[in-house]
Amino acid sequence: MKKLIFIFTLMMAGVTAFAQQKEVAEIRKLYAKAKADVALVSKSGQSEVGETEVTSWYTEPGVGPTKETLHYYFRTKENEHLGVMYHSPFLITRKHNVGATEYYEEYLYNDCDELAFYFEKSSQSEIRLYWDNCNGKDFFHKAVKGDSAIDEQKVFFIQRHAADLYAAFSQMLNHNYD
Repeated sequence: MKKLIFIFTLMMAGVTAFAQQKEVAEIRKLYAKAKADVALVSKSGQSEVGETEVTSWYTEPGVGPTKETLHYYFRTKENEHLGVMYHSPFLITRKHNVGATEYYEEYLYNDCDELAFYFEKSSQSEIRLYWDNCNGKDFFHKAVKGDSAIDEQKVFFIQRHAADLYAAFSQMLNHNYD
């Protein structure tokens, strides 16, 4: 009986791992398309993709001078219910420092305008978080290298920050203040 339970547990773990690999592969395809679109903007400046950059310099108490640069890459979409056009970011990159440590972050949004992928790189660690909540799916996967620990609070903070960046873009380019 114990062997049967053990074999069943291994089979379920295998099925779960396969399903995660499939979801991650789909998100990686979305990421590859986003990076290809960004490369087109960078090369020719002519694309269906727009780009906006925001740079801030400020002093953080206890940290010192800080520079933060945000790149918003977006497409123009039509709201089918209202019949109006709006700009929708599909990739937001953020480069900033905390003291002497430099951080680079990427926020990838899916076709439902929801966070699908988060990437963070610093000299100490590399974090990749994957979501797929589009069309009724509920998927989350994390991959961490280095010293960084990811708990529920950090994941919540990342999701909140992604929502804030998206809302700031919407206010800036769409003049939407909801």
